[in-house]
Amino acid sequence: MASKLSKLLFILLLATWIITYFTQDSYRDVTDIAPPVMKPPIQLDTTSKEPIKFTSNGYEYDLKPLYHYEINGLLVHRLNYKKFSIYSYASVFQEDLCLLWGSNVTNRIYQSPNLTFSQDGRFAYYQWTGTLNFNTTEISNNHLLINSKALEKKLKELNNGDQVKITGFLVDVAARNISSTGVEKDAGYTWQTSTIRTDTGPGACEIIYVGDIEILKKGNPLAANLHLFCFYGVIIMLILYVVKFVGSA
Repeated sequence: MASKLSKLLFILLLATWIITYFTQDSYRDVTDIAPPVMKPPIQLDTTSKEPIKFTSNGYEYDLKPLYHYEINGLLVHRLNYKKFSIYSYASVFQEDLCLLWGSNVTNRIYQSPNLTFSQDGRFAYYQWTGTLNFNTTEISNNHLLINSKALEKKLKELNNGDQVKITGFLVDVAARNISSTGVEKDAGYTWQTSTIRTDTGPGACEIIYVGDIEILKKGNPLAANLHLFCFYGVIIMLILYVVKFVGSA
């Protein structure tokens, strides 16, 4: 009897873990909008134009800060390029966040099943069918430039549906490869940030040298916590099964 109950519990934990893997990222379930997300990003002149310099993973970076920048938005899609990129610079440009704000959240248009978002090749895409009052100037694809383990940890805590606050600088980037090996030998690159919200296409993304990441409201806290609980439950039960098997061998 105890064996049957433990198997049922394991199956329940595993099934719940799989289901909540998807439901914790459901931005369409979000209804309570934080007031800052209703407002446009804040872009202010920076008092210092001194370049920001650092090295990371075989690259020497020279950043030109253009503006102080703060964006509060609903996270509807994210893509981690570090997981599959063969290029070393992905270590600091590891993730892009697609964020909505303003009327796109106050009118709940993101809840429409006819509207979808995707990302690929450093671009964010949106498309819809039928007639939707979607404001294309209240969405942005944000290249997050991160040179901090603490901020990397905060970034990993985000899920689609979270309402987030990103602060830092809009920067132009010049990078030089100082490594003598790899696919990027002798390579360098430059990357310019957008400084307006009305542009589209190549060059329309904001490059943010991140100073802080804050979660204003979790999108689906119950699903996220349940997902984590079930994950540890499955791991613990697997360990107990192994210990029992070894002990009976």
